Amino acid sequence: MKIAIHETAVRRGITPQFLGVNRYHKEKFNMPSKRGLYICYNEFVDVDGTRSKIRDFGEETCAIKGHNCDVPERCDTYSICFALDGDSQTFNDRQKETFLEILDDFPDAELSLHRLLQPNRTCPGKLITLEYLKGLRRETEDEEKRRLLKRYISLLDTLVGLYGRLVNLYKNEKLLNDFYGNNRKRAFNGIATYRGFNRK
Repeated sequence: MKIAIHETAVRRGITPQFLGVNRYHKEKFNMPSKRGLYICYNEFVDVDGTRSKIRDFGEETCAIKGHNCDVPERCDTYSICFALDGDSQTFNDRQKETFLEILDDFPDAELSLHRLLQPNRTCPGKLITLEYLKGLRRETEDEEKRRLLKRYISLLDTLVGLYGRLVNLYKNEKLLNDFYGNNRKRAFNGIATYRGFNRK
C-alpha cells in the first residue's frame, strides 16, 4: 500500500479548512463516505494538526486518477490531505506530529505524493517533497536518540552519585566501628579494673 500526500492548495492560517473542503467536495463530487462526509480523501489533517478519518482503505475516493479504489485492481493507495499551500508552506509543528503518527500507523506503507502517481499534477506543492517528508522521520529518529542518550547520561550521573554515597557510608561506618570498638575496649578495661579494685 502507498500513502499519498495531498494539499488543499489554500494557504494555512488559523482558520480550520475542514468544513470548506467538505462543502467544496460535496458540490463537486457529491460522493458521501460511510461516515457521511464528502471529503474525497481517506484522511484530512487540518491547520492545527487535527486528524480526521473520512474513508476506510478500500472505500472509493476521488483523489488520484487510477488509484481511487473504484475497482479492486486500482485500490493500492491511501490518500491523506494536509491543510496548507505546499508551494509556500511546509507542515507546522502539529501537522508534523500528525504526519509522524500516521507513519507509525502504517509502518510498512510506501510514502508517495499525488504528483508522482498522476501525471500533470503539482500537488502537494513544490516544498512538499519525498526528501522533506523522509527528513521529518530522520529528525524524529535523531531526536529520539538524543533523548535516550540524555536519559542514559542522567542515569549514569545518578549511579555515580549513589556510588559516592555508598563509599562515604562505608568510610563513616568504618570510623564509627573503630571509634566504638576502641571505646568498648576502654570501657571493658575500666570495668575490669574497677571490679578488681572492689574485690581488694
